[in-house]
Amino acid sequence: MAEGLPIRPRAPNFRGTSHASRPMPTNEQTVYLYGDFPELFWDLKRDAPVDAENPAIIARLLMHARPETLWKLVPVSVLLEKFDQLDLPDHSRRFWSVVVQELRDRRTRRVQAV
Repeated sequence: MAEGLPIRPRAPNFRGTSHASRPMPTNEQTVYLYGDFPELFWDLKRDAPVDAENPAIIARLLMHARPETLWKLVPVSVLLEKFDQLDLPDHSRRFWSVVVQELRDRRTRRVQAV
């Protein structure tokens, strides 16, 4: 396992060049493959893009991924939307419920400030 090594996306961007070779403009989105995270997705098709809106994938990430990997793959808005649908063990649900509530509170405060 290659813990501590930087994770570079292998999928080409819209121009067909590697994202790792240059800074990514804001109008492009990095596409990560299951094969980019073999320690998490050893049982899934390596060349398929990570489905970051699938509740089973999100649950796996919440239970096993490092935080930087989770936030790289799952947008906060998706986590907030899908959290109640996730099949998590009680201890994981208790922990992540606190995190999700804090994220929701921050979003509410930000909207009220505007």
